Amino acid sequence: MPPARGTAAAALIALLAVLSGCSRGPHHPGWVIHSALEMTGPAPASGYRLVFPYIVGDFYGAPTTGDFVVPVNRTDSGFTLDLNRTQEALESELGPTNFSLPFLEITPAEARIARLAPAALQPNGIDSVGTVEWLDSRSRRPLMLVYVDRPARIEGSLTRGGVTTRYDIRVAKAGYVWIGGIQAGEHETLYTVVQPPRHLVLTITTRPSKSAAQGAARVGTQSGEFIDTVGVLGARRPQRRIPDAAVPVHSAVEYGAPAERE
Repeated sequence: MPPARGTAAAALIALLAVLSGCSRGPHHPGWVIHSALEMTGPAPASGYRLVFPYIVGDFYGAPTTGDFVVPVNRTDSGFTLDLNRTQEALESELGPTNFSLPFLEITPAEARIARLAPAALQPNGIDSVGTVEWLDSRSRRPLMLVYVDRPARIEGSLTRGGVTTRYDIRVAKAGYVWIGGIQAGEHETLYTVVQPPRHLVLTITTRPSKSAAQGAARVGTQSGEFIDTVGVLGARRPQRRIPDAAVPVHSAVEYGAPAERE
């Protein structure tokens, strides 16, 4: 290559690198999530895959985005997410906030939110293999990881049967916050912003076998699996099928029996 052409090519590469760095924006260390992985119950015989979609505009419900978050590092016992890398993709998916819990309000009304909602699915399907939940591994407190696009406050409360569930979530700046439940009184639980856990674990609670489930049904147990009267963090909610388009198989993190996965 002639010297002039080589110099021009090098300059172009340098310019593209600068532009690429600008498009990523500032790096936020708190957006790098290190998590252990823990399974309760029998491991799925055919393995499973972890996907990381978001619920946009709400805390609860089915995921509404594509599966564009992929761990930058993973082992059998944990993984690391760098949410800085996918910020532009998330921003393109954000929409109006519309809470499914009618007593919740966000101020300002224009603020947009998205909850990262990991799911464990069949290796080659879209059905979940169990419930998935972030926990502070020391306190065992269930947590939500939520992105808010500007300073905002989310508040509201509901009292039922003498028990109060209250939300008072104050976000000082755009970014991710961890939300957890705190016992605010003998009969009151407050959901608010908590400190990022020093030791985080993603738990997968697998479903019982079909025969075990039928046995439970015969004795007439009434678990909370099919009811969600309040929808609060930590309540057992039915696991929904995730739309095909939301979780492309090729981008998931796959786990399975040692004999099946090298």
